[in-house]
Amino acid sequence: MRITEYAYAKINLYLDVLSKRDDGFHDIRSVMHSVDLCDLIELSAEASDKTEIALRITSDADIPSGEDNIVFKAVRQYLLSVGITARVNINLKKSIPVEAGLGGGSSDAAAALRAMNRIFGKLFDDELFDLALTLGSDVPYCLVGGTKLCRGRGVPTSALSVPPMHVLIALGTERITAKEGYLALDRKYSDFDGTVSKPELSESEIISAFTPAGIDEGALYNVFESLDIPKLSEVKRIKRSMSEQGAKGSLMSGSGPAVFGIFSTKTEAEIALQHLEALGIKTYLTQSI
Repeated sequence: MRITEYAYAKINLYLDVLSKRDDGFHDIRSVMHSVDLCDLIELSAEASDKTEIALRITSDADIPSGEDNIVFKAVRQYLLSVGITARVNINLKKSIPVEAGLGGGSSDAAAALRAMNRIFGKLFDDELFDLALTLGSDVPYCLVGGTKLCRGRGVPTSALSVPPMHVLIALGTERITAKEGYLALDRKYSDFDGTVSKPELSESEIISAFTPAGIDEGALYNVFESLDIPKLSEVKRIKRSMSEQGAKGSLMSGSGPAVFGIFSTKTEAEIALQHLEALGIKTYLTQSI
């Protein structure tokens, strides 16, 4: 049986890191939102006397296709969790930029889990969520997508409803890895021991800022932008360009370096795209899904 799944990118409309956990991860509070920039997964699987997983990747980036790949891990963990062996073939076509703060790898893993469960049907939704969390902090959200308030390690807790948006995503060249970003947060906030204050909204304030009536652009927030890292200077330049081109709001997504701008119309977003590309900045015109 052959299954096609789309793995959609996400942006963080709000992102705060609340604490460092004993297991080394961090508890976050975030509003995640899906846009139509996506990777494509084609997966076929059939029961076999032993497990064989073949992953082929089409991408501009150099991405491992073996056991270190999160899609490979997702398929293997699914089979182990349900106690079956199978021959699995996966074609992954990448369009979401890698390590950009857009959740591409997490979304790919979630898409692979959905495909495997469509074929074998062994797990209930809550069991699939638990399995997703073992793979990565954003994978549970990526299973369902949409606009969600997420807590802890990125687990969706509340569904939010916001108007459809025209979103322009710009990708700088100064990459900030998630590990680098979280280590810098730990240094700034003294491992989140409570001695350094930082801004954050309450959950009720977040929910009231993202409603069907619209988004309070003043509530767009990313704690990683508070870091004093030289690489963030490019993020600031891109945000400034977005604002100059009419973006209602602009923010870095995740730990970056992708920056998104929200525009009132597709035409305004297209004009901003032309301006940014003239500056040599890679851009993607997307919209809410």
